[in-house]
Amino acid sequence: MIRVFRISALALFGVTAGTARLEPVVAGSASYSFGFAGAWDFPAGTGSDVWGWTAPDGTEYALMGYRNGIGIVRTTPTVTMVDTIPGPVGSNGYIWRDIKTYQHYAYAVSEATGTYSGISVIDLSYLPDSAHYIGSFSTNGGTGFTSHNISIDTVKGFAYLEGTSAEQIRIMSLANPESPTFVNSFGTSTGQIHDMYAYNDTVWVAEGSAGTWSIWDLSNKLAPQMLVRIGIPAAGYVHNIWPSEDHQYCVTTEETANKTIKVWDISDYGNIQLLNEYLAPSHLAHNAHWFGNFHVNSHYESGIQLVDVSDPANPVEMDRVDTYPASEAAAFNGCWGAYPFTKNGQVYGSTIEGRLWVLTIVSSCPTAGVPSLVEPANGATKVDAGALLSWTDAIADSYRVQIDDDPAFGSLELDTNLSFTSLELPGLAYTTTYYWRVASINGCGTSAWSSARNFTTGCIVAVTGDVNTTGSITAADIIALVTYVFKSGPAPLPVPEAGDVNCSGSVSSEDIIYLVNHILKSGPVPCDACSLL
Repeated sequence: MIRVFRISALALFGVTAGTARLEPVVAGSASYSFGFAGAWDFPAGTGSDVWGWTAPDGTEYALMGYRNGIGIVRTTPTVTMVDTIPGPVGSNGYIWRDIKTYQHYAYAVSEATGTYSGISVIDLSYLPDSAHYIGSFSTNGGTGFTSHNISIDTVKGFAYLEGTSAEQIRIMSLANPESPTFVNSFGTSTGQIHDMYAYNDTVWVAEGSAGTWSIWDLSNKLAPQMLVRIGIPAAGYVHNIWPSEDHQYCVTTEETANKTIKVWDISDYGNIQLLNEYLAPSHLAHNAHWFGNFHVNSHYESGIQLVDVSDPANPVEMDRVDTYPASEAAAFNGCWGAYPFTKNGQVYGSTIEGRLWVLTIVSSCPTAGVPSLVEPANGATKVDAGALLSWTDAIADSYRVQIDDDPAFGSLELDTNLSFTSLELPGLAYTTTYYWRVASINGCGTSAWSSARNFTTGCIVAVTGDVNTTGSITAADIIALVTYVFKSGPAPLPVPEAGDVNCSGSVSSEDIIYLVNHILKSGPVPCDACSLL
């Protein structure tokens, strides 16, 4: 599904009014899509990355890079600009800004030079009134002030910065969150580092032009240890890497035309497997984020992409919002960043053209169709014990069947689940009208009931006592009944009920006594028995 939300800017810096699927979506499975919650326009052509922060009271804020710095936008209950924090604007890198948060602080980096260059610290605790710029600090404890990307280990309190593409990763302690301090550097310094993801002393690294990615143990900041490095065959520029929340999988992007987004099984570092890969129609991906059972991707001209990876080996594109409807080419237009980690289900997308998109992930889960009843025909009579109830296939996982002699189904004779589209009738009463209905069940729930039908069971009148069906009741019938009851001989004919001489509901020795009494002592005559046809 490709979505184009058509919205019109009310003012500059103003609020705005409210690949085909990779694999087929399985019928009855949950479906997800983007909903539009709002947008904000920054000056044209000035957008870069976006991140988010949730205030203690639950208010959500988007932090988006633009030409002059960082814009802070409240996204709940409405999309409203709150404050802007200036950033460096010297050199050609002024538009490239990256932001992450830790506690109630935001940390912004840029490749731009001049005033405010370095790692900028912004205090968010005063929001919604304002954000406070604390200061900017060297990224290497000396003369280093530029950085393209930043990741923060929010568990251990350390920031990891890419110095430039030709420098190692810089480790900065946030023990004093308002004054980051340089600790050490690690990794290659030959133009092979682009982005990182850090969590609990483990750092995943996208190694740019090297065509590789790696995982590092940073429990000892002064002696980082590389755990594994994976080379991608015929790789493009390895742009970003993001692990699943359980760290058993990861996703990588390559910022090169026609290079796919790749899904990896990293549960065993000694046997890392490429599970699958995909690409949206523009054929140029930027960043992928693993969020629960989803990838939320910024995909340049293809826009903001939502991919279901509940089965990591079989990614399914659920939706895509086209943030650059002018074309669908492998070009650097459209969606730069995507942030799905809000507490209220919102997703932020930023575009190079300067728009902040605020979306939601909407879930829908279609139940299976309502089956139609086939046999027996509605109102059928003389239905026998061997008949089958049958209904149409609703492409469901199973079916629930109810049978009752009450048309309101208030005293169920049968309530069962089965995976077939037919059911052999159980032992029901004779000459009784029954009502039946069927509902379909799949992973999304239970359908409505089918329209109920009714049928009536029939019976034949058997001449009880004429066990051997000679047409008369004689001593030979006594012998046949004794043989049946005590020696497992042939059943009475034409139905076993022919031996139920006293119509007690079963054939037993009492029927033998009854028959002897009738034949030899002129006792009561056998009754008529009714049997299902």
